[in-house]
Amino acid sequence: MELEVNLIDFDKIYKAIENLNGVQSDKVIQQGLKDAAKLFINAGKDNLKNRLIDTGRNELLTSFRTKLKRAKLGALAGFNTGGSAAHLVDSGTEERYNKKGQYRGKVIGNHFWVDAILQNQNEAIDKIYSGIERGIMNLMTK
Repeated sequence: MELEVNLIDFDKIYKAIENLNGVQSDKVIQQGLKDAAKLFINAGKDNLKNRLIDTGRNELLTSFRTKLKRAKLGALAGFNTGGSAAHLVDSGTEERYNKKGQYRGKVIGNHFWVDAILQNQNEAIDKIYSGIERGIMNLMTK
C-alpha cells in the first residue's frame, strides 16, 4: 500500500526555506520526511506487537525500514526482505491448497500496517512541518 501525503500549505514551507540554497533546503525537507516515515514505522511495530500471539523474536518486527528517495524529495516506510510476507499478515489470505490439493491453511489479517497509516496521517503532516522547522534551526545555529 502506498500512501501519498499532500502538504496543504506550500507557502509556509517556501517562506521558511527561501533563504536556503537548493542542497540545504532539500536536507531540511528530508529531515521532516524522515520523521514522518519513522512515525509510521513506530506505529506499525506497536500495532504488530500488540496483535501477535507469539511476541518472541519475529523476523517481521525486525524488518521495518525507512528510506529517503535520492532523485526526488520523498520518503519510504516499509519492510526489507525479511518482511516479504508482511502483506499476507496485514491483509490475510483465503484458504490455500497446493497443486496436489493439500490444505495449507488460512491467515486472518490483523491490519497492523493499514491501521498505522490511517491513524497517523494527520500527525505525519505535523511531523513534516516540525522536522523542517528543526532542520532550519539547526542550519541557523551552524
